Amino acid sequence: MAMQISRLTDFPVIIFDFSGSFDPEKDIEAILQEVIVFKKERSGGVYRVLDLTKMQLNFSDMMVAMAVERGRDGGANDSDVTTIFAATGDLYTMGVESLRGQEQYGKVMVHMFPTREAAMDFVKSDFKK
Repeated sequence: MAMQISRLTDFPVIIFDFSGSFDPEKDIEAILQEVIVFKKERSGGVYRVLDLTKMQLNFSDMMVAMAVERGRDGGANDSDVTTIFAATGDLYTMGVESLRGQEQYGKVMVHMFPTREAAMDFVKSDFKK
């Protein structure tokens, strides 16, 4: 997968910008490891922004990705990680609703915004609390 990673210095934010192909098992493992290292560097809670606005994800890959991440440190179930998706479309909405509402995904609070800019506006507002 083509994935660009950005770590912000003014906020505890790590951004994953996706494009191209996606290998859910390999790529989710890489994301989780990056977040774990980032958490250690920041010594506390972090925001994980997954910018999917340039990626076409299929249903099968989304289900595998959600299963691989379930309950893992650095993922949506990690209490030190606030997960935010920048994405639009019915498939992404369904995925977020599944994460929020279904036991098998932990009924976790994740957020979704249509753009990275809107996701970052949320981070800045939430961080001030």
